[in-house]
Order: sequence, then structure tokens, then C-alpha cells
Amino acid sequence: MVAEYVGCGYALRVDRYRNIGGHIDRKIPYGFEERDLSLQLHGAGWQVLRCGDLRVLHDTALSHHNRPEITSGTIENAVLLAWIRYPIRLWPYAALQFANTVYFLLSQRRFAGIAAGVVGAPFEVWRHRHLRQPMSATIIRSFLRLRPVKAVS
Repeated sequence: MVAEYVGCGYALRVDRYRNIGGHIDRKIPYGFEERDLSLQLHGAGWQVLRCGDLRVLHDTALSHHNRPEITSGTIENAVLLAWIRYPIRLWPYAALQFANTVYFLLSQRRFAGIAAGVVGAPFEVWRHRHLRQPMSATIIRSFLRLRPVKAVS
């Protein structure tokens, strides 16, 4: 069992999907779509199982990740996910996640788009304010404990 699925390839039981909120449409979904759906499944008591045989191979060099709109969207998504799902008492942790996202993008030299993402994040929160459905701190912490710790190199 894992906390979340990442990497674009997944199979989902339709009956489970219909009983949660589902995807929130994002123009730039990086760091949001899969994490949010995984968090909803975890909150509903369902498990995410990793299967190494289910893979999506992208025929790309991933150079599009360097586009400013991808960078800004990734930053906005870090803030938006916390706004929608985290209770207020976990917002300090969300601030650390936000800072970590910005740090990662800086370390990858994806400078273009960082300022736009930081400035745009409050506007995205406002635009999606009606979607706020905070989960319990216990569920969020349980989800975060299941996530693997990644070493920054």
C-alpha cells in the first residue's frame, strides 16, 4: 500500500471514484491532480496499491517542464491543494510544502515562472474558494506518513 499514485498510469475502481469528489480540473495539473485524488481515496478509507506492470512511457525529453507556465502552475497547485484539503491548523506545514516546492524549482533552475506562481497562488485560491473541503488533520497526517521521504540531491 502506498499513499499516492504518480506517473500518469493508474487503474481505478469506478465505484470508489463515484463516492469521492473526483478530479478538480486544472490547466496545469502537476503536483495536484494525482495527489488530490489519492488524498480523497485515503480519506475515504481506500487503499492505493502500486503495480510495477502498469506504466505510462512518455515519448518526450520532458523539456516542457521548463516552461514558465508549468513552473507557475506547479507552485499554484501546491497552495491550492492545501487550501482545499488541509485544516487551518496544518497550514504551517502547508507553508513548508510550498517553500519546498519553490526550493525544488529553484534547484532545477526553473526560474521563469516562479514569481508568477507565487503571485498567482492567492488568485487561484480565491477562484477556487467554493471548493474548500478540509479533511481532518488525522487523515492528512496519516496520508503524509505513508508518502516516501525523497532525498534532495
